[in-house]
Amino acid sequence: MLLKNASFYDDEVLKRADIRLKDSLIIEIGENLSPTNNEEVVECEKLFVLPSFIDLSVTDLEGYENLKQKAFKGGVGLLNVFNGDQSGIKNIMALKNNQLADIATLKNKGGEILIAQSDAFLELISHYAKSYNLPLLISLENSFEALNSGALAYELGQNFVDNAFENTRLVRFMEVSRALQIPVLLDKVNSATTLKLIKAFNDLGARLQAQTPLSHLILDESVYEDYEPRFKIAPPLRDKEGQNALKEALKNNEIAMLTSLHASKNSNAELFEESAFGCESIEDAFSVAYTFLVQKKVISFQRLIKVMATNQAEFLKLNVGEVKENQLANLMIVDLNAQTRVGNQNSPFYGLELYGEVQRMILKGQTTFIKENACKKS
Repeated sequence: MLLKNASFYDDEVLKRADIRLKDSLIIEIGENLSPTNNEEVVECEKLFVLPSFIDLSVTDLEGYENLKQKAFKGGVGLLNVFNGDQSGIKNIMALKNNQLADIATLKNKGGEILIAQSDAFLELISHYAKSYNLPLLISLENSFEALNSGALAYELGQNFVDNAFENTRLVRFMEVSRALQIPVLLDKVNSATTLKLIKAFNDLGARLQAQTPLSHLILDESVYEDYEPRFKIAPPLRDKEGQNALKEALKNNEIAMLTSLHASKNSNAELFEESAFGCESIEDAFSVAYTFLVQKKVISFQRLIKVMATNQAEFLKLNVGEVKENQLANLMIVDLNAQTRVGNQNSPFYGLELYGEVQRMILKGQTTFIKENACKKS
């Protein structure tokens, strides 16, 4: 496949060139490349090519094939799915049925990341991560309270997360990272206090990174005043001050990765109190991130690519996440001028007008999604 007249970033440098894909790799980047016999040519003039996103915090409640198609539409090529037997990234769930998994065997079967959802067996899990050189993702199970503690929770009479205790378990993992020198990614980080603790432990030699949900950068808890079930997300949204603090942290490189935090609502309840928790957002991941983070000048386009593709690839030691020769051809082609509107009524972003739309998804050199009438072939 030959992508003609593609605009893309090579590190921080904006370039325009042709990109040739073959045998799952980007094999050549240059100007005025000529197609070989029977080579598919995709015209990318006025379009942008970037690495497909990697989402490390996804829950599958709808069937993996359906989930994948939604992800492709949103520019997400690789998924780390917590539940179920299928995941684009081969993960090792440290605990199964409250028992320690056979981590050694699962690593030998190709496990790429070790996931802990509680601090049970912390010492053993940490030593397995160090012994087998496995990146460790900490995604503690949610308390499933509707709001964070504060004035709004009292006003609405909702159950709330007591913020005084939200970091007590995380601190144990922070100290393990410092003591054992293992890379640890803390998932669903959404408070300035947690980010300050991460910085303090990193100053002491820890190897911690933070991953934050897109929803918590874009929305604040004031949406709860409408009692709409689509906003019932775990962990709950922060107040405006907390949301702005997260934006500043993202600007200052204190947040390394972003996630859609996708989970199907799996409920038709019309009342907020009876609705299931969830965040149906992955099918609009690129457009939401581009509109509210790049267009709103929170971060640069180059930085968006880092926090949604490159940093994840580096953490997992995968040969993806950049548009470079000899990288796996996991790419998306987007129209930055296209406008769309979120149509999923279960999405927290329902009804919002977005900029930027995925036209084609390519994984290992093969097209996995194409928008109708998009990316002209020749």
